[in-house]
Amino acid sequence: MSRHSSSFSWPICILLLLIIAFIWGQSLQSGTISHGESRRVLGLVRELLGHNILTDWLTDNKIRRLAHLTEYGAFGLVASLGAWRKWGRGCKKWVLALGVVIASLDETIQFFAGGRTATWHDVCVDAVGVMAGIMVVWLIYRRHSRSG
Repeated sequence: MSRHSSSFSWPICILLLLIIAFIWGQSLQSGTISHGESRRVLGLVRELLGHNILTDWLTDNKIRRLAHLTEYGAFGLVASLGAWRKWGRGCKKWVLALGVVIASLDETIQFFAGGRTATWHDVCVDAVGVMAGIMVVWLIYRRHSRSG
């Protein structure tokens, strides 16, 4: 794909804002509500997958980490799609930096939500999620450039 756009497209901007709003909205929940959601998701996963090694290994804390990876993976993917069109391959470090800033603000929000903690571990997990999203876009563009 060529870099033919002079700026991010509106749909990508709106999608990024919705992803950030979802992430920060989750962080505004109290610890009781947030942990309850994690336990409900864990129960749903165990119900869907049955009793096996994976479901025995999963805990609500691991579900929370997977949620961080998923949310920030979506952010990294969408931000990379928009940035790659405008700036090309050099956008990766800026998308990662923006993701870390958003994750740091996310943890700051959690610090002020009742019964929640802010940890640098979560920022690291979030950064890995952003990198995963960046890698997916990189692989797509790489494959597309080889076939075209």
